[in-house]
Amino acid sequence: MPERRREQICIAHDEFHHVAAEILQKIKNKRFAEARADIGADGVLSHTSIRLSELLLKARLHEPGTRDAPEPDKSVGPGDEAP
Repeated sequence: MPERRREQICIAHDEFHHVAAEILQKIKNKRFAEARADIGADGVLSHTSIRLSELLLKARLHEPGTRDAPEPDKSVGPGDEAP
């Protein structure tokens, strides 16, 4: 994996954990409406999760021998259950 792509994945991964920690802090501080907005379909957690997923998929598609691998089901979002 090229170093630039690895760096982007690490940054997105760190951001995902940072966002999750902020949400937990909001819950601890009883700021439930803010936490609920952050974990909603258009919330910051969803956006960071999608970004990380896209980077990981892009890396996987550029790895030798993985070009024909099936793409993940994009109909299931964060917090949704698979059918």
